[in-house]
Amino acid sequence: MTKNKFVRLCLFSSLFALSISSAALANEWKENGGNWQYVDPAGNPAQNKWVQSGDRWFYLGGDGNMLKNSLVQDGGELYYVDAEGAMLAEAWKEVQDPDDGEKYWYYFTKTGKAHKNRSDKFSAKEVNGKKYFFDDTGKMVTGYVTAEGRKVDADNRAPYIDTTYYFGEDGAMYTNKWYRYEKVADDNLSSKLAGRQYQYFSEMWLYFDANGKKVKAENDTNAKIKEINTKRYAFDENGIMMPQFSVNNSEISIATNSNAKLRYGSEDNDGHLAAEYWAFKVPSVAMSDKDFDEQEFSWFRTKLDGTVYKNRIYGVYGRKYAFDEIGRMQTGFVVMNEDGTFSKQFDVDAFSSGDFKDTEAGIADVLPVIKRGDMYLFSSDELNDGSMKTGDEIYVTIADGTYAFGFKPNGVAYGNGSTLARHKNKFYYNGLRLDADQEVRYGIVKDTTQGSTNTWLVVDSNGRVVKGNRKVLRDGTDSWIIIMNNKFYARVSSSESPNAPKFRRDGSYWTYDSSLKGNDRFLRTITALDGDDDKTDKDFVVFDR
Repeated sequence: MTKNKFVRLCLFSSLFALSISSAALANEWKENGGNWQYVDPAGNPAQNKWVQSGDRWFYLGGDGNMLKNSLVQDGGELYYVDAEGAMLAEAWKEVQDPDDGEKYWYYFTKTGKAHKNRSDKFSAKEVNGKKYFFDDTGKMVTGYVTAEGRKVDADNRAPYIDTTYYFGEDGAMYTNKWYRYEKVADDNLSSKLAGRQYQYFSEMWLYFDANGKKVKAENDTNAKIKEINTKRYAFDENGIMMPQFSVNNSEISIATNSNAKLRYGSEDNDGHLAAEYWAFKVPSVAMSDKDFDEQEFSWFRTKLDGTVYKNRIYGVYGRKYAFDEIGRMQTGFVVMNEDGTFSKQFDVDAFSSGDFKDTEAGIADVLPVIKRGDMYLFSSDELNDGSMKTGDEIYVTIADGTYAFGFKPNGVAYGNGSTLARHKNKFYYNGLRLDADQEVRYGIVKDTTQGSTNTWLVVDSNGRVVKGNRKVLRDGTDSWIIIMNNKFYARVSSSESPNAPKFRRDGSYWTYDSSLKGNDRFLRTITALDGDDDKTDKDFVVFDR
């Protein structure tokens, strides 16, 4: 053997001996009664510490045994080791709590630490594109959560009021999502803004935006309007979507034109603010507690922004409709104030002809209203029509019969405001056409349209003014009516003049009996009736205001 070979052999032997000595002194894993321990060269097991093996970490408990399928508390942090004892990282795990026996979900981050809320502020953890909330112990939270990160007990009084966020059964935060609440509280909870009590409803809807926050009004006076999937919805001060009417003023006994902006959300169309929509609904309590209590339905119409038409006359698809101060469509006779706002409505059968003629037979509270505004007529067929009626010959059945009325193209009554109007050779007063009695056939009207107080004109049963220079008519009572220069001259009974009165060249009218001879036929001169002469027969005098 050469010297060099001997030297190399000795060096190799020394390194091998050193390697063996080092191995003998290293920590190692040992099985002990079915448990794994990590022991030092002296055989002492590691306790209450993590040990890395390869790319995995394992935890040794107080007895030196490696933990498996367990939560690990270490340094104020919470970890989990699986069935092999390896630390979980970036993984979910459901664990049963030994104290209450309930199971809770945890999420363990890249470092193996359970994610938990570490402040008094709300903070959500995003996992695989979804957000979750964990309490200060690392437990995943479901249900209602306040803005401060406090879980709201679902059994508490109306948890939907206190909640800001909502997490589903899978723990995922509701974002851009509706939530249906069915357990409506028995308590007397209500929305001042919407004017409704919640216990009257079997379900309520909330919406959580892109940040997971409940959409709600900032106060109880103005609804929060939120566009969702191209549709607009209204939410009250508690975040409840209002499926019917919202009243943007809470301190009101009734919603009026001046104190409230009304919006309608259609129950029939998922509750969104229905644009250009007819709704047959009962008003809310804030709009009309009487209608609400009596469940009185009315028609409402919405604009493009979902607000209801109210307090005026509006056109809808070529027709016109009247709406009162809260938006109820009105039928029958409707009076609007001088400024165009709603004044009063009367059912057609609440009127008699005397009400329109300003007679003692009229209803005391009707004419003052008529006189201070403009009167219109809207169809009484509320369910199928309700639109404005215009024209010179609109027949309406009122309390004492069927009468013709006339309304201008803009809907205002001819003779509006208790003024006599002459239109197309006919007279109107508060819209009522002044017709002669059907049986009498003719009557007289005092024409005051030209400023005269003593001009009497003859009208027939269709209200038409009968003209003529020397005209004699026979009415339904066998009386003779004389018209001179287009004006009423006199009325003579058949007993006085068996035949039609005759006009003589001297310009006078005479009663006439053809059975007599010569001048004896002319019995007496008929003089024109003026002033307070015999025109008072109520069947013959149509109008004398």
